[in-house]
Amino acid sequence: MKVTVLFDTFPSLSETFLYNTVHSWQRAGVELNLLSRKRGTTIQDIPFLSEVKYLPSESLVLPVRVLILFWLVLRLLSSPQKISLAWRCISKYGKGIREKFQQAYRIIPLILNQTEIMYFPFGGMAVKYLEYIRETNAQVIFSLRGSDINVEPLRSERYRDRMMEALVHARAVHCVCHAIESKARSLSASANLHVIHTALGREFLHSKNTPNEDVGEVLEIVSVGRLDWKRGLEHGIVAARELSLRGVNFRWQIIGDGNYRLPLQWAIRDMGMGDQIFLAGPLNQKDVAQALQNADVFFHPSITDGISNAVLEAMSLGLPVVACDVGGMREAIPSDDHGLLVPARHWKRMADGLEQLSKDRKLRERVGSAARTFVREKFSAESQTAKFLSLFDRVVDQAVS
Repeated sequence: MKVTVLFDTFPSLSETFLYNTVHSWQRAGVELNLLSRKRGTTIQDIPFLSEVKYLPSESLVLPVRVLILFWLVLRLLSSPQKISLAWRCISKYGKGIREKFQQAYRIIPLILNQTEIMYFPFGGMAVKYLEYIRETNAQVIFSLRGSDINVEPLRSERYRDRMMEALVHARAVHCVCHAIESKARSLSASANLHVIHTALGREFLHSKNTPNEDVGEVLEIVSVGRLDWKRGLEHGIVAARELSLRGVNFRWQIIGDGNYRLPLQWAIRDMGMGDQIFLAGPLNQKDVAQALQNADVFFHPSITDGISNAVLEAMSLGLPVVACDVGGMREAIPSDDHGLLVPARHWKRMADGLEQLSKDRKLRERVGSAARTFVREKFSAESQTAKFLSLFDRVVDQAVS
């Protein structure tokens, strides 16, 4: 069995969880063909870094793309089956020469790299390559994560329609939580959906059992994630101001970067929280783990999510979590024994949860310990890998039969 994995951008600081998954497949003996549409600039210690091949860039000037497409077509000539697939993908879809050229330039590199199983790590990739998914005889599997199904269909009716088709035509669809499975089922009752929870990276498996031993008079709060509107950080900032007004002494470090950084800086300034809330920018995985080790509480005020990998990582290190009850977060925090879930956008309830943990060290230790035990048992790499391998075997067997 050989699996082709198509990344959108590689490497990417925010997709370490995905690289851990792919590397676990390698360790299990799966033969992989690793591709990426775009080249990232993030420097990370990724075991398979040198094995990733990059598809022709879609941002090149037209004359260069024409030459590249000519070379790609020449490579197709050695396989009548691939020529037929390319012809179907191009001739049946797109209006006019321009659209057909773009379709050929995008899809032919994928056809040339086609293997028994084609895996798209994000639903947006399946939408982008829908024409290929419709026509190929390869076994296509794609993953659905929070934004794929909760946000993007609201942005674009065309995206929603194409997602519905992708759900039908894919051999199998991986959902990261039951909440996403339910959402996908509402779009397509006939989709072949499989829930496989995310897994913790190895760097989060060797850690303390209790919150920070060096806590003093200042409560150390940390958040990790891309800076965008979905993270709900502005609501968190309002909650932090309320916490300060209640007399709680704290520092809140927000790790990550994104296009929402300026609005957050503005909100922090306007609310007079510059001495207590700090935007740390992006950090590598090792430094993120260290920041979590030094914290007392993990705060995740997200307004939409699947299951947050950052929350799972914090829980695995014994950190008590205050998070919003959205998406599949209840699958990660099933009760108050494992963390505090509050309604999305409800800054007062967020402040209540943070204040409760700030005043009770034993509660922090008890919740953190229970969280650590729970996520290590439910979100292990071994379990995730076994379920993915079983899924791969199943779709191949079904294709043969």
